[in-house]
Amino acid sequence: MPSLSAAFWLKLLIIITAYLFVTLTIGRVVGFAMKRVSTKENDEAFTELIAAGLKDAGKYIGWLERTLILTFILVNNYNGIGLVLATKGILRFGEIKEISHRKFSEYIILGTLLSFSLSFIVGLGLNYLLKMVERG
Repeated sequence: MPSLSAAFWLKLLIIITAYLFVTLTIGRVVGFAMKRVSTKENDEAFTELIAAGLKDAGKYIGWLERTLILTFILVNNYNGIGLVLATKGILRFGEIKEISHRKFSEYIILGTLLSFSLSFIVGLGLNYLLKMVERG
């Protein structure tokens, strides 16, 4: 059985690090940014809308979204990223369409776009690093 090259192990380490970074680190960055946004001009209705969901569901949804984005970039399927964004938009539409939920809508959109943008940047960086390793 042939042994795996050092380049393979380096690429695997880079990929694992990227996935950990998009799930854990970017999640904390987005959480910190959104906490700062949500405390400004905070009102009871806004707080209730945020707390109304399942415990920690937003965190796990974010992990899954960012993992999917990174995977789609890794396999060069950029259409998949649009599918993830569209799916989230459709699922959230029912709760954000009312004008009384404007702050909550903006909160969701801002958090989603920040999460997607940071994940996309990491994905592009990942592809670049992997190409550098391949070139030697």
